[in-house]
Amino acid sequence: MRITAILNPAARNGTAGRRRAKLEAAFRAAGLPVRWAMTEGPGHGAALARAAAQTSDAVIAVGGDGTVHEVGRGLIEGGGSAALGVVPFGTGNDFARALRMPGSARAAIRALAHAEIVAVDYGRVRWREESDVREEVFVNAMGLGFDARAADEGARTKRLPGLSAYLLAVFRALRRRVEPGARLFVGTPEHPGAPLFDGKLLFVTAGNGFSSGGGFRLTPRASLTDGLLEVLVVEAAPTRRILSILPFALWGRHLGFREAHAHRVPAFFAELAVGVPLHADGEVLSRAARRIAVEVAPGGLRVLVPQGTGNAWAVRERGNAS
Repeated sequence: MRITAILNPAARNGTAGRRRAKLEAAFRAAGLPVRWAMTEGPGHGAALARAAAQTSDAVIAVGGDGTVHEVGRGLIEGGGSAALGVVPFGTGNDFARALRMPGSARAAIRALAHAEIVAVDYGRVRWREESDVREEVFVNAMGLGFDARAADEGARTKRLPGLSAYLLAVFRALRRRVEPGARLFVGTPEHPGAPLFDGKLLFVTAGNGFSSGGGFRLTPRASLTDGLLEVLVVEAAPTRRILSILPFALWGRHLGFREAHAHRVPAFFAELAVGVPLHADGEVLSRAARRIAVEVAPGGLRVLVPQGTGNAWAVRERGNAS
């Protein structure tokens, strides 16, 4: 199998770059011959993945969710049949968690040596910003409103370890939040369906995976292979109320609160009174999106998952990475 590993040397505050030699040794020990490519800045991972998609059977993202987002996007845009693999080496590692990859990089590399290939869903988001219409893909989750503002703040707090960075980002985002009037509908703007929400909005998260923001199980019932997104809509609420709900979101127990509404749909769109931040896989796409359309692409991405977990997936292919 022809394998390309795309390493983000800046991941985990530069630790990934400093440990490249150890990562290379771990791949050799696992019996995986790998060609290496290093990202040099934002967007470079997608370009490297588009090129690797033409010559590789598998492309491994070595980094955090931002690296996974870029590599996944590059593979989707590049076409071909290359599978996405993940070695978690970031702050959040939410998509790796959804794929049931081991938490340590060395254990993940060993798992990739005997991985199964499954076809999973991914998402597309289109939004209007002033007069422009833009589009992006996401592999794990997208969010708008407070969720995206927290992701924006999180980009400034990654020097802190793990969940601490995201909690600090949440508290900062609370101070700067906007709670606009919003209307959400099932379907697309061209083919609207039933209304989902009409009122003052705190945030929306659409999960392909079950967690985002570094482990918050905001969409605990989400599945990568069901052809649906789990859409969490949270109403505007006082700060004290938000802080009382937040700990429950770590464990996916927030859905019992009256402000939280969950729906499982293949597509939805939102119209907002004012522009709000928008993110895909934690990468901030816009700070002033007003009309947003989101839909799932069923089974559109092939990924590597640990051997023995394939029975839990709805769609499976034969193959391994060795």
